[in-house]
Amino acid sequence: MLASGSKAGWPEEVVAPPHQRPDRDRGHQPQERHHQEGRPEALGECPKGFPLLPDAAALLAAIPAKAQETGLESARTLWLAHPFFTPALHNPQAAKLLQPIVRAYSGFHWNTGYAPSQPIHDVSGQLDTLRAKTLVLVGELDTEQNHRVATYLATCIPDARKVVIGGAGHMVNLEAPQAFNAAILPFLSETSG
Repeated sequence: MLASGSKAGWPEEVVAPPHQRPDRDRGHQPQERHHQEGRPEALGECPKGFPLLPDAAALLAAIPAKAQETGLESARTLWLAHPFFTPALHNPQAAKLLQPIVRAYSGFHWNTGYAPSQPIHDVSGQLDTLRAKTLVLVGELDTEQNHRVATYLATCIPDARKVVIGGAGHMVNLEAPQAFNAAILPFLSETSG
């Protein structure tokens, strides 16, 4: 999830809660460097192109193929079995909300060939031109692919910060609504005029 605003002066990265930060669990130590204007940045470069993992792309590519072969209901079932939905399906309240959303999906992306996980145009080289404050949210239990993209966005967008929602997966607003609101409402308050 990505949100943008327009005011300056807040920290780049806020992690909630710090002890549940996924990159620490993976053995990485968070590091910062300071931009010439003093903005903290995540250590690392912004290579051209979004970071893609072949396995993640293959799982998503199988869904439109399933829609073409056996119909929308089979594709919806396969989509619901995708790893980014697993944490939500283990959360009874989130599962109750998620399942009807997936079951009602029209299949537009699958039937038109538009892949929402692939950009229509590679805009990665333009991320450093964004001037709005940006909040990048990712669930602690989301897929490695989405963690890579969130880190990439938080690194490449000049006034971005990344918030990891502890105990949540891809559907952070359904899985951890209080933590989601606690992250996004202050951001919206700070960035609204």
